[in-house]
Amino acid sequence: MNCATFHLHHDEIEKLAYQFWEQRGRPDGSPWFDWLQAEQQLLHERYLSMRLPFSSILMGPVEY
Repeated sequence: MNCATFHLHHDEIEKLAYQFWEQRGRPDGSPWFDWLQAEQQLLHERYLSMRLPFSSILMGPVEY
């Protein structure tokens, strides 16, 4: 697996972190809480999108 595949852009983290902050009622302080949560979610989504479906493992390679 290529590490570059998991590269996240600052803008996409910032946008999601801002959404999290707004959902929490725009509290003062704790900007890193939302930032780290956004990074974690985006990395998790990226990881899940790269995984092969279990059925493809049982059936063999998928041809495109």
